[in-house]
Amino acid sequence: MGNKLSQDKVMEVDKSQKRMGSRFAIRLLYHLTKYQNLERFNLNLNNNFIDSEGVCGFNLGKLNKLQHLKFSISENIICSIGTESLGQQIKQCKKLSSLDICLSYNQKIGSEGIIKFSQILSELANLSSISLDFYRVDLTSQGVIYLGQKLQHCNQLSNIVLYLGHNMIDQEGCLQLAYSLFNCPKLQKLHLGLEHNNIGSQGFQQIGNQILHSQTIKNLSLQVNDCGIDKEGVTQFGRFIKKNQVLLSFKIDIKWNKLQQFEISQMIHRINKFKRLVQLSVKF
Repeated sequence: MGNKLSQDKVMEVDKSQKRMGSRFAIRLLYHLTKYQNLERFNLNLNNNFIDSEGVCGFNLGKLNKLQHLKFSISENIICSIGTESLGQQIKQCKKLSSLDICLSYNQKIGSEGIIKFSQILSELANLSSISLDFYRVDLTSQGVIYLGQKLQHCNQLSNIVLYLGHNMIDQEGCLQLAYSLFNCPKLQKLHLGLEHNNIGSQGFQQIGNQILHSQTIKNLSLQVNDCGIDKEGVTQFGRFIKKNQVLLSFKIDIKWNKLQQFEISQMIHRINKFKRLVQLSVKF
């Protein structure tokens, strides 16, 4: 079965690129979910032929002792129905403290699917770490705003990783998402991937404005390459971030924007004046 099993509490299964259809996937999950003492489960079903009917038949909710779930099902043919079902199954795993979901390259999911999935997040009361890969799922600003609002109400979250690249997020979506994330009450570590979206300089400035007012985030990583950011955007961003009082580590990928190298250098110079920073990494 390709799994590593330790006292029925830890399992890792890799069935990526097996040309697996939904019927086989349902049978696989039927056998895997018999291990109901699992506390840590890592399942990779990337790059198969699994549709929403297959996801609806998984019944991950039977694993209600799970504390750590990593589930990758990118590059399949899942739509909003399957995403909603996945969320409802995960909702039954009340003990989850760490959740890592990869749904990238399922372009039929759309904002409808992400909204339906997001509805369950605030019900996971023990969740302290979350990673969501929604790269290229036809996500619009409407969906990302709703996602941010639900994450903001996850009161125990200290670590958030979001991969939202290659979608249809504009500056308004970026503004509202940044407001929600930077106001998560216990958040200390944030990775925000927004590359290949149309957030523009206004969206980028709003991220900076939220960083300025953040009281908890110590480690921040941004991917904003190919986002339509110009000189004004980086100028204002640099002014905002250097006034932050708690940030210790900052990484940013800002390639392929409307910028000259000296304009980015000026932003780096402003950030370098921030004495508290222990680590700074800029890709341009």
